[in-house]
Amino acid sequence: MALPRTVDWQGDAATGRLLIIEQTLLPAELKLLELSELEPVIDAIERLAVRGAPALGVAGAYGAVIALRSGLGDAGLEKLAAARPTAVNLRWGLSAYAAPPRATRSAHWPRQRPSTPRTCAPAARSASTGRP
Repeated sequence: MALPRTVDWQGDAATGRLLIIEQTLLPAELKLLELSELEPVIDAIERLAVRGAPALGVAGAYGAVIALRSGLGDAGLEKLAAARPTAVNLRWGLSAYAAPPRATRSAHWPRQRPSTPRTCAPAARSASTGRP
């Protein structure tokens, strides 16, 4: 039996829906939530039905599609970002996705990421192979 993705999208941007594994029921039950409006997406995030930074980022991006296609604009995105205030990846993903103009950004929207990624110091390399 193939397991469903933790977070998935079914359909196109205009009429599609967000599919989320209801993680509060695991491991006893596997249930998929089918969400096509913003309020249920926010509720799922608040109730911890979707957990983990990567899953929150993906759910947030799809939630942004739902908010924007519903005509909720920046207000919908702010509401979505506020669903889990401590979820840095959720807020960052929404700001990177929608990037509201600086004049309308609230104090809670994160600063822009640097244009060059930070990197760790190179690992020590073997003199014979040139590999770490």
